[in-house]
Parts: sequence; structure tokens; C-alpha cells
Amino acid sequence: MPPDRDKPVFGAVKVTTAQPTVAVSFEESERITRSGSTTTTYLVLLDRVWQPLQRLATAAVQLAAPTPGVVWRRIITVSLPVGSEIERVVEVPKRELQANTSDILFGRNRGLKHERRRTRFIVQRGGKLLAV
Repeated sequence: MPPDRDKPVFGAVKVTTAQPTVAVSFEESERITRSGSTTTTYLVLLDRVWQPLQRLATAAVQLAAPTPGVVWRRIITVSLPVGSEIERVVEVPKRELQANTSDILFGRNRGLKHERRRTRFIVQRGGKLLAV
């Protein structure tokens, strides 16, 4: 049975004196694009399992006001040990399949196929992310 996505993960990030922590902010969103909707989310590697950032016990999630073309947007600020692995997942519609704006707004685009683009980062001192 898959874990509940909304439950916080406690004790998964082990902090020692060798691993200073830094506060890092990430913006997750869903945007309306010409060919459908694009969703950006972030995952963190905890005990060899990728978990959504908002499940961390140190996560502070703030819903941001949507702007034109944005369905939802949230800012997630987390305290992470230096050296933590982060993965950005961007889901975009496949190029050959396109939807119009009314299909997207009324949920008729759910059958469209998406492709996922993943980029991995390592948290550096000062909260900077190094692409790997």
C-alpha cells in the first residue's frame, strides 16, 4: 500500500554536526501553456526513497496568489542538510498532443499524455543548488 502523501515524514533526515543545515525555498506550480498544462514539483531523497518536499517535518508551505496563466502556486521552505539530493520534476504535455484552454480549465485534458523531465541537484552551503 503506498504511503499517504499528505502525512509528514518524521525523523527521515538525520542531522549531525558534520552536516550543517540550510533553509532552501522552492516554488511548485501548475501553469497553462500553449499545448496544455505544465506542472513543476520537487522531491527530496530520504533513506533511498524520493519524497515530496511538503512531507518533511521542517517544511513550511505557503500558498501563493495565482497569476494569469497559473492554476496553483506554492512556496515550500525547508531546512535541509548540506549534501541533500533534490529532484525537480517538470511534467509537460507531449508535443504531438495539444489541448485548447477550455479543455484544460474544464478537465477534459486528463487523457493527454505527459512527459516528465527530471533534474537533480545537491544542496550546497548557503542554500545554493548544484545541478548534477
